[in-house]
Amino acid sequence: MVGMGNYIMILYIYEQHVNTNSEEELEMEIEGKSEYSNFYSMYEGIGPWSYAENSYYQRKASEIAQQIICQEIINKLDIKLVFHSGEGQSAAEFQVFFNDLVSNDFNTLFKLFPPKRRYYAAGVPGSFHDRLFPEPSLCIAFSAFAFYWLSNVPGLFGSVCGGLGAIPGCKSTISCRWRADGSDLTSLMQLMEIPKINSSQIETVLNIAPALDFVAVPEELEMEIEGKCEYPNSYSTYEGNGPYSYAENSYYQRKASEIAQEIICQEIINKLDIKQVFHSGLFHSFCIADFGCATGPNAFLADQAIIEAVELKLKSGEEGQNAAEFQVFFNDHVSNDFNTLFKLLPPERRYCAAGVPGSFHDRLFPKASLPIAYSSFALHWLSNMPKEVKDKTSKAWNGGRIHYTSERREVLQAYSDQFAEDLARFLAARAQELMGGGLMALIFPGLSDNICISQNTAGLVFQLLGSCLMEMVQKVRKF
Repeated sequence: MVGMGNYIMILYIYEQHVNTNSEEELEMEIEGKSEYSNFYSMYEGIGPWSYAENSYYQRKASEIAQQIICQEIINKLDIKLVFHSGEGQSAAEFQVFFNDLVSNDFNTLFKLFPPKRRYYAAGVPGSFHDRLFPEPSLCIAFSAFAFYWLSNVPGLFGSVCGGLGAIPGCKSTISCRWRADGSDLTSLMQLMEIPKINSSQIETVLNIAPALDFVAVPEELEMEIEGKCEYPNSYSTYEGNGPYSYAENSYYQRKASEIAQEIICQEIINKLDIKQVFHSGLFHSFCIADFGCATGPNAFLADQAIIEAVELKLKSGEEGQNAAEFQVFFNDHVSNDFNTLFKLLPPERRYCAAGVPGSFHDRLFPKASLPIAYSSFALHWLSNMPKEVKDKTSKAWNGGRIHYTSERREVLQAYSDQFAEDLARFLAARAQELMGGGLMALIFPGLSDNICISQNTAGLVFQLLGSCLMEMVQKVRKF
């Protein structure tokens, strides 16, 4: 597998579950709203019945294999080919992609990421039996305890096994299952450009499993999950796609984004430096990062428009580069509802998709890895409430209000200073991540200097809403 740029991408294919009704095609009647009723993922969350708390055997088996895997990396990874030079390469930045079916609980996965990890993380929804990444973009592909889950139940076993994808402890059935439906492994090997494996080799691999029987599982499994962390300052849009969700209540943001698209697309055509982005034609994948995507419907439209603009630029034949594969990264807070975002992805999209959890005020991608950075109606949200606003002894104390609609200069200055600090952090992070010749497009609301926020429609709405909330609080306190 060939990597791109000067960083290493590692794909970790998580637990894959079975599609029990493969012959029926999914009918997507609503654009971007797709059902995945045939996909079964591990039990969600981190409770006592969750996969996170009940995967001791899988964890120990993976630990046993790590020494072999690490030794093979040291012996066989071609650094020169991976970095397209390799001479004197002594350090790299890492990006890890975590893949599972769309129905997987990515929300929990993202919240369990180790807070002090030394890699940039992204979630990739979809079946690993299909293409998930641009070609070529991965240095290492890894999968643990996932291969044995089939994409479909073979007709021979569909009725006998009750639709189960894996039959624990039934060796003969497992062997026959592979023979009956060897297409899954074959298609996966083709995607990874690995020679076809015959059934005898597969049986040899399966026979290794009994060697793990010595791993003792404790009667009471007490397992601290590395990476459990809280995000108290992370507030995201309303989850799901119901009547009160952000997905169904973001018409204003959508229209503003549509108005700006013509300007953005024209700038891409005029100013995107194709030669520098593709490094003289070595790479054929094009990455777009959408910062502050929420649950997605608006982001999908904007990102598709950007892709079409890039394609027009490529068709001009500049420097001989006339085609590319696209990868779109959807970013928002760890508390964002990525589960809904992934389920709403347009089924016929022409790009590989990944979710990137984390604050866009910090670094989220390796250096020089993004040709285009995009953000719409997100930058006006602050990373924190200004300290002065919460301090009752400060002149900027804004007690009893939910917005900076006050005419007091101290309040406005406190919010202005916080925004300036946040924007500086955002730009500093993107400066590291953007490629030379790349572009950044930012859309966020503003206000003319000669108009007070209290005289603006939005300011009046927030004043009314704030007074209603305070009145409700006062009534509750009386009881």
